[in-house]
Amino acid sequence: MNVYRIDWEAMVDRVLVDNLAAAAGLAPAPTVAAARPALARILASCGGWPYATAKPTARERRAFALRLLGDAFGQVLGPAPQQAPGITLERARDGMRAITLVIRVEVNLADAAALQTVEGLSVGLAEAIIAERLRGGPFASMTDLGDRVEHVGEVLMRKWAPVIGFMQPSAPRTGALGDPARDLQVLAAEQTFGEPAERLVRVFESVAMRVTTQLHPHTKHELPRSPKIVPPPDAATASRTILLPGKRYYYHVKAAIAEAGERVDVAMFHIAMPGSTHPTRRLLDALAAAHDRGVRVRVLVDRDRAADPYNSTVINAAAVNFLLDAGVKVHVDAARKLLHSKFLVIDADRTIIGSHNWSAGSYFGFDDLSVDVTSPAFARVTRQRFEDLWRRGTAASRDRQI
Repeated sequence: MNVYRIDWEAMVDRVLVDNLAAAAGLAPAPTVAAARPALARILASCGGWPYATAKPTARERRAFALRLLGDAFGQVLGPAPQQAPGITLERARDGMRAITLVIRVEVNLADAAALQTVEGLSVGLAEAIIAERLRGGPFASMTDLGDRVEHVGEVLMRKWAPVIGFMQPSAPRTGALGDPARDLQVLAAEQTFGEPAERLVRVFESVAMRVTTQLHPHTKHELPRSPKIVPPPDAATASRTILLPGKRYYYHVKAAIAEAGERVDVAMFHIAMPGSTHPTRRLLDALAAAHDRGVRVRVLVDRDRAADPYNSTVINAAAVNFLLDAGVKVHVDAARKLLHSKFLVIDADRTIIGSHNWSAGSYFGFDDLSVDVTSPAFARVTRQRFEDLWRRGTAASRDRQI
């Protein structure tokens, strides 16, 4: 199998930048060289493990980039940054202190040209400051600036203290519109000064600083995000749907298993049965009874790794042993991947699926919600999913559950 490395910088091309500028309503667009550092940082922070098993086309790469940028834009919507005045105190000839108003340069918002207006801040230092805020997020204080940027020592820090500010980029807020183009327009509208291209680059840098410090879970845990967008499954017509909130699920599932005539397949993250009087025992009894009357019953449960926090192997052990003793086929899933599914497929037309585990808390203590769907088309899809999970798992036994 070939594996292709995703080059985040190469994904930032002229077409992508022009499309973003058009979406933001800011023309002319910035140069690719000006936009690339921030955009590449956003993509790297949101894109997950930078590898793909299939080489994406140019169109797929661009669509992937827009999808990642849309995720990031939704995080960063806040008040427009404004430059605030600072003050310096100078000794007057008569010994009194005179107050002089100056324009404070916001180190987390200013571009290289604005940074260089600060006395003693060279071209090299301006570039280093911009690169570091993209890498490590916004600076919190002068001390933070000195710790993170080489060649910014005590002398410069004292000199810059009156004229450099540390306003943070726009803070996250709820209310993202969910449309990347419209979210980008909101962010762009909050930039009220400078040329259009400069304003758009500031948007990109603000977003980059935010997502750098709040990595996407796929990036944080080195999980891939597919460049190819999987289309939603075809719609399936249902002759009946029944919502099963809270404890209603428990009694409904027990009755549904009792009504099964041919097959019952159960995929469940946790099946907790700490004792014979536990509520789950009634559901297991129903499965055993279905097996005894000739129904084909299979149960798949989660098996975790030693370092995982879920305790699935321990939690599921009593139920697995009970079902094995009853002659029911049980598989445990592959330990490398968490089985978090919670669904039953009954006969050829019925699927019960949702958030309920088989545990007392889930039945009676939590606000879990599931649904009973009567639809042959939907049952085919969910049963195929079960078959795939079943094949990846291994047969459970009393002697070998992990």
